[in-house]
Order: sequence, then C-alpha cells, then structure tokens
Amino acid sequence: MLCRNSQRTRVDCRCWQSSSCPEGSGDDGLTLNRPLLSVVVPTIGRCELLRHTLSALAGQIRPHLDQVELLVIDNASVDGTREFLSSAGLPEFARVITNGDRLSLDDSFLRCIDQSTGEYINIFGDDDVPFPGFIEKALAIIRGGSPGMAYFNRLIGDEDLSNFGELAHDGWGMVDRTLSAPEFIRRFTHHPGFVSALIFSRTVWRDGEEFYRKEFDGYKFLARVYGGLLDRTCVFIGMPLLVQRRGVQIWKNDWPRYWLVSMPSLLLALEAGGRTTDAVATWRTTEVSVIRIGIDCIVAKAYGYRVADPFWAHAASYQSLRRRALIRMLQYLVPPSVAGWVYFRRGKYKIKKVQS
Repeated sequence: MLCRNSQRTRVDCRCWQSSSCPEGSGDDGLTLNRPLLSVVVPTIGRCELLRHTLSALAGQIRPHLDQVELLVIDNASVDGTREFLSSAGLPEFARVITNGDRLSLDDSFLRCIDQSTGEYINIFGDDDVPFPGFIEKALAIIRGGSPGMAYFNRLIGDEDLSNFGELAHDGWGMVDRTLSAPEFIRRFTHHPGFVSALIFSRTVWRDGEEFYRKEFDGYKFLARVYGGLLDRTCVFIGMPLLVQRRGVQIWKNDWPRYWLVSMPSLLLALEAGGRTTDAVATWRTTEVSVIRIGIDCIVAKAYGYRVADPFWAHAASYQSLRRRALIRMLQYLVPPSVAGWVYFRRGKYKIKKVQS
C-alpha cells in the first residue's frame, strides 16, 4: 500500500492495521495538530463519478484546510482511477492511499478510519454529491456541542442525477434536532448506514468496539458507531445537504441477509447493551412490511439462496407468525428461475459486474 501526502511524496506504508502511518496515526488522542474533521473517500472502479465528487468536496474544504483533511483511498481500482489520483486534476491538498490488493467493505471502512487523523470522521461515498454548505454545516455542528454523531438528511436520485427529488426523511421538516442516543437509534434504526450522511467522533468509534461483531454482517460499521454512543447526544440535520446516487448496488445479493437477519440481531444487541429501547419494535412497525418482506425474499431466491440456507430460519425468527409463514412459503414454493425472471426483468436490477 502506498501513502501519499499533499506534496505527492510516496512512502511505503503498510500500516492500515497497526495505525503507524508516518502521515498520521489513527490512535485516539495521540496525533499532534489533529484536524477537526477528516473527510475520507474510499473508491473502487468509479473514476468519472469520483472526479465529480472530489471536485464538489474540494471547493468546500479548501477554505478550511486548518480544520479539515481530505483523504482518498483507492481500493485496487483498474479503471484509470490510479492515473487520475496521480494527475494535476486531483485537489492539491488531498492525501492519497493506494492499496494493491482488494479489501472487503468492512476492511475498507476500517482502513478509512485508521488512516484518518481527525477528531470527527466522515466516510464519503465516491458516487455521492455534497450540496454547497455541507462542510460548513458539519463544522458548525461539531463546534456547537461536540455531539457523538451527526446525521444529514439527503435527496435520493438516479446515477446520472437526472432525477433526485426523493427526500430521505420528510416527516420532520427541514430543521435540526438534537436527540439522546437511545431516541436517535430508535428513530433511525439503520439510516446512518448510508455513510456519506454520517459524521461521528473518534471516541465513539473507540468506545463501540465490542459491537463490531460478525453476526451484524453488513451493519458491523453502524453497530460500532451506535454501540459507542452511550450517554452522548446525536444531531439530525433536516436540510438535505447531499445527494445519494441510487445506482446498481454490487452488494444487492447480500441485502436480504443484511436486512432481515443482521439488522434485527443488531437492534436486539443494542437494547441488551442499554444503548436504546424498543428499537426492534420500531423497525418491525415502520421499516418492515409484508410487501417488503416478500420483495426481499424474492431477491434472495433470485440470487440463489437455497431452500436449506440458514437465512430463511434466521429471518423468520425475528418476525410475527404471519410474516414467518410468508417467508417459509416463499422459501419452499418459489423456484429460483421464477424469482430471477420477476426480479431481473427490470433493467436497473440486472446484475452489473463492476470489476472481476
């Protein structure tokens, strides 16, 4: 792996696990002149989208270089990303790390945090777009009360941004709200899993380590952030200050397991650990429905989940009797070929191979 600072000096730095990088340690409280905020952009095989994202971020970060660092981490891209990250088109103050071997999503996020140096961290997706004022607002929220985390409302659009009118949270109005951690987790059971909208303190990440567990696969990152929020406040920013591109999701085959198994398992653990109350009940009532369960089970069948896969029993165990019956019916009665025809006949859901 190669680390590069803003002067484009390259050093061999095999350090993302040990936090010993000469360009800044991730150990809590040890780095001198720690910036207030690290904006970290992990990227893989989306060079053109990355250009757009970095251009938008750079204009907002440049006036605050004494408080904000920009870090770009390339996860072994082969599409021209490396060449772009070595070119004059990259913001001159960006620090770049290039990894030679592909990392999993979980390891990629761990590396983002380990290599950043800020008191607060924002992992920003390479395909998302900040509206003007995103960085200014983030700094104002951090300075205003040092919350455990801040979470931004957002607009949701298609990949080419020809349409982006869907508001992620339209029930509260476009106002800021400060909530206790238990209330925040109960109201936003999974939404900060969209990491571009999430800013969290390094202390929260450190304190939530016990919740970073295999059984929360797909949500291990969020589990650790939520688990570290004990006795800390959370801020919801109602004004949508970024756009989420809803493109082809390369992890879609894992989504049924993430959503119907990892999510309720995580919420139960957070309740047992005293981080929140009634979160599972809220999730079942407001985030899960018979129709949605049916769709997710069709997705599972379409992607080849077999009848004997433990997914079905685990998913059913968290649901009501009626919903359990639906899951079991789809498990045994729907052939994968039929599920695949139903699901993939819509063009935007066709399997898209990003990189081999």
